[in-house]
Amino acid sequence: MSSGTSAAAPRAPGRSEVLLWLIFVTLATATQLAFKWAGSELADQELGLAFLTGALAAPSVWVAIAGYVAMFALWINILRRVPLSRAYLITAIVYVPVSFGAWLIFGEQVSWLRAIGIAAITIGVALTAADVGDASPSSSSSSGSSGRSTSASC
Repeated sequence: MSSGTSAAAPRAPGRSEVLLWLIFVTLATATQLAFKWAGSELADQELGLAFLTGALAAPSVWVAIAGYVAMFALWINILRRVPLSRAYLITAIVYVPVSFGAWLIFGEQVSWLRAIGIAAITIGVALTAADVGDASPSSSSSSGSSGRSTSASC
C-alpha cells in the first residue's frame, strides 16, 4: 500500500499558485496604500473616541479592513500549498510595489540606499522562490508532518 507522501512532496509552483501570489501581492499592496490613505485622512486626530468614530466613517479604513480580510483568506489558501518558512519570505516582495505606490501616489521619497535595499529584497525573494527543492519529501515525511499543519500558524 502507498505511504501517501507524494501529496506533500514539494513541486514547482503551478499557474494557480503563481496566480494566488500575484493576487496576494496586489491585494497586500492596495491594502497598505489604503492604510496610508486612512492615516492621511485621520492625521490631525488624537487617538481616542473621536479618532475611532472618524476611522469608522472613513471609506479608506473600510477599504483597508476589507483588504486584510481578503488577504487572510488568500494567505490561508497559500499556506495550504506552500510551507510557511518559504511563503513568509516571499511576502517580502510586497515592500517593492508598496514603496513604488507610496512614491507615485503620496509623493514619498525613495533614496538611493532604499532603492538598493529594494533591489536586494527583489533578488532575495527571487532566490527564495526559486529554491523549490529545499524542503525535500524525505525531510517533511521524517518529521511526520505533511506541511499542512503550518496553515494554523497564520
